[in-house]
Amino acid sequence: MKLRPIVLYFVLCLSTVLFVGNAKAGQGVEMSLEERINIAGRQGMVIQEVAKLACFARLEQSKVGIEQVDELIGRYDTTLRGLMRGSKELGLEKESDADVIVAMKEASSTWQRFVFAVKFDVQRGVLSDKAFDLVVEQNLALTQDAEAITQAMSKSYGLQEMHPELAHALNVATHQRMLLQRIVKDVCLTQIAGFRSQAQQDLMSSVQEFDATLTDLIEGNQAKDIVSAPTWDLAAQLEYVGEIWRGYASVLDTAQSGHPLSTQDLTEIQVMLEKTLPEMENAIWMYASF
Repeated sequence: MKLRPIVLYFVLCLSTVLFVGNAKAGQGVEMSLEERINIAGRQGMVIQEVAKLACFARLEQSKVGIEQVDELIGRYDTTLRGLMRGSKELGLEKESDADVIVAMKEASSTWQRFVFAVKFDVQRGVLSDKAFDLVVEQNLALTQDAEAITQAMSKSYGLQEMHPELAHALNVATHQRMLLQRIVKDVCLTQIAGFRSQAQQDLMSSVQEFDATLTDLIEGNQAKDIVSAPTWDLAAQLEYVGEIWRGYASVLDTAQSGHPLSTQDLTEIQVMLEKTLPEMENAIWMYASF
């Protein structure tokens, strides 16, 4: 029986409570570059969660998910502004690197156009067909813009105090966290007419990417400049993520095949996220603690 590693930082289970309110904020303790990359890396995950919640709200005809979308939009805005301009509340200093600032401005521009198009619907507790289509169409592009920020950070910060290989591995690990939200979103979209075919393709691609990248983080991949997990504890944590993940292979296979999912299947895939996401978060904090 494999023992679970002792994790330095335990983060609460869902990303909805994984906000950037850091214990160091307000204590006058400078935030590390690793922690800054981690916070920026959550932004792509938040965008995927917005699309996931919108999808389940449509599928289940529920207003609860739309209310959570409104909350997440506010969270993304607050975090991006904090990263760009600094925020005492979030413990963030103003960004000073020119390349990172460019990436932030580009992400902010596309995000604001997106919010302008959907915010009115969301605040009324509804999501029109037009707004839902926009969420589905733009969520990947918005995520790429958000991840361009962490890529710029890992490159820039890796030339400063962080080891470049560690900065890159941390960036890759935060991408895994986003992929988990994206996978559940794509599972949902496979059940909605008009999105099924593309969602199946996207789901297959994301599942393969998550599997391959998890192996790369554990074993290393020289071709992708990914260093192997630098400690036994971190390798064991990543392996534990894989154990949980593989336990839901059946429902993922069903979704990829295009077959209808039962209510139990949809519940299972959300349980997978609830179990896997905090463990991936633990691994990210272990990277950031070096």
